[in-house]
Amino acid sequence: MIYFLIALSLLTFLGFCGASNRIKRAEESLEKAEEHIEIIRVALERRLTDGTGDRSATAG
Repeated sequence: MIYFLIALSLLTFLGFCGASNRIKRAEESLEKAEEHIEIIRVALERRLTDGTGDRSATAG
């Protein structure tokens, strides 16, 4: 019985460590995605304020 409890405790601990690692990687991915979104937002904002996105200005 004690061996079963030790094995169960070990599996629970390893499962917790794996889940914790996956959560950490997901948070890092989310931070990178937020950085990319911010870069795109700034680029679009600059394009709109510069007028470089207006194709009618180049149509002749």
